[in-house]
Amino acid sequence: MSSRISLLSTGEELLTYLNTNLSAGVFLEHNTKPQYLYHRLESTIGKPDIIVLGLEVEDPIRTAEHILVLQRDIKIIMLCRDGRQNMLQKAIQFSPFLNSDVTSFEYNNYASLRKKLQFLVDNVEKQRLYQSAIEVVEKERTAIAPTRPVMANYLDKLLDRIPLGIINLDSHGRILNLNRSAHEIMGKSERSLVNKALSTLFSDEDTDNIQRLLHHAITNEEKQGAIVASLNHFDVTAYIELSASLLSINTAEPIVTVIMQEVTARVLEEMKRKKAEKALQASEKQLRLVIDAIPELIAYVDADLAYQFNNKAFEKWFGFSRHEIKGKKIWQVIGELPYSIITPYIKEVMSGNTITFEEKLNYPYRGNVFIRSSYVPNFSESGRVIGFFLLTSDITQSKNEEEIKLQHMLEAAHASRIISIGEMSTQLAHEISQPL
Repeated sequence: MSSRISLLSTGEELLTYLNTNLSAGVFLEHNTKPQYLYHRLESTIGKPDIIVLGLEVEDPIRTAEHILVLQRDIKIIMLCRDGRQNMLQKAIQFSPFLNSDVTSFEYNNYASLRKKLQFLVDNVEKQRLYQSAIEVVEKERTAIAPTRPVMANYLDKLLDRIPLGIINLDSHGRILNLNRSAHEIMGKSERSLVNKALSTLFSDEDTDNIQRLLHHAITNEEKQGAIVASLNHFDVTAYIELSASLLSINTAEPIVTVIMQEVTARVLEEMKRKKAEKALQASEKQLRLVIDAIPELIAYVDADLAYQFNNKAFEKWFGFSRHEIKGKKIWQVIGELPYSIITPYIKEVMSGNTITFEEKLNYPYRGNVFIRSSYVPNFSESGRVIGFFLLTSDITQSKNEEEIKLQHMLEAAHASRIISIGEMSTQLAHEISQPL
């Protein structure tokens, strides 16, 4: 069905221009007097979709009111001269008989009016297709109902009782119908939801995701997983999971079925978990900074005797990066000879005992080093040893100082003994030299 535009007192020249430049299929007619237009509207033959009131119409407000009394659902454009649009628009707003389908238009040239009319024609065509789709659906439902009343009644009751919300949308994302669970989830009546765009019912941040979900369902370009959108219920945010699929039905335009369920508890728990993870990561980062600042060697070894953690001092000591150390066995890092010496201590800690020891070890590339180490076992919940922590200090300098101090003490003792022997020898010689 083509769109019909009726011109009132606009002149034959404009009619000719629009006939030439509007899209094909648009029917135009011109009326020189309002009475001719009223007569056509009263007869309901060839009802126009759009009426243009020309500059020569004496009282455009009253004319528009009369038109809408005779026929509703007609879009009316009032042409006006420069500077009169605001005044005319206010008059439209204050009129109790006019609605948003009535607008004023500042008429400058044919091209601007053609563009405006083409836009309205396109909208009329879209609305007509939408209405046709609804009529087809209703017709099919009406045709099926007498033949399968029991099954239809059963399915309707089933859809109303399942805990999932089910919504059917047209290709523009507007709601055609929905089950009881859907309007309970949305927190609104079915009447207030029908013909509303689904994306407008959720938060603005979710609009693009919802439109993308519906687009993928209609075009079937790629599989789109479920999304979660937020919905405000009396200042309380609820989270709804949405999935969409194309309903296979022979209609004038595609129908999309959306399945929804409330997942507020799950989303809040996930938010709580992520917040805890973030706090834990911050705590671990701070702990890592503290551990890396400690000059002693710190590491953790698992039950397979492989390093899983170490600090900066450990890396500098052995000349490996953290990445190179992780997962390596003890002997692969410290060397076979040092490992053979500390093996008894490793067995001791893996048996569940905390141990501290001192040893002189010959490390590759470091030579002989005196170390003091503490090994602390790590237990699982069942009490099994699953690894151990180690803290190792280089005590070579203190050991050397102890040896030097001991050497000094030995030398002093030796000197003291020499002096004592000398004194004793002198006294003995003196006594021997005396006559009896």
